[in-house]
Amino acid sequence: MLALGLAACKAPAPRDGAAPAANAPIASADAALADSPYYAVTVKRAAFFSHSPIQPGGPDRGLPKDEEVEMVQKEPLYSRVRTRTGAEGYIANDQIRPLPPPPPLPPEPIFPLGPSRLVPSPDNPGRLQIVPLDEMINAAEPPLPVSEPPASSPVEPPAPPTP
Repeated sequence: MLALGLAACKAPAPRDGAAPAANAPIASADAALADSPYYAVTVKRAAFFSHSPIQPGGPDRGLPKDEEVEMVQKEPLYSRVRTRTGAEGYIANDQIRPLPPPPPLPPEPIFPLGPSRLVPSPDNPGRLQIVPLDEMINAAEPPLPVSEPPASSPVEPPAPPTP
């Protein structure tokens, strides 16, 4: 009975010599590359047409191997692409390959939220540390006395120089 249950869970055998199901992640990686808007030139010098792939006079210039381009519009034989300099034109699909999407940006550094203050370190008074204000305020401690500035006394004029 257990053998029948396990046999029912078994994946069906591939038909027509297709690849086994173990290759499924590779297919999804290929699909992710196909959705990427970034491509690279695969030949030594790829023909780049500014107006049309059948424009009179031939290509306007050549793109070097590994030059990165961005797909603007995918077509059956020639696709419209944008170079790093912003130039748009057509290039043969068999002369480019999809690139993986760029890696995500690193996360923002985490800083204490809210107001904070630099105070001398209790271990080393020569160093400062950042302390959030809510950690500095302790209701059990009495407030620190506020020092009054010294009373201003009338300023006496300087004594005249003696000859």
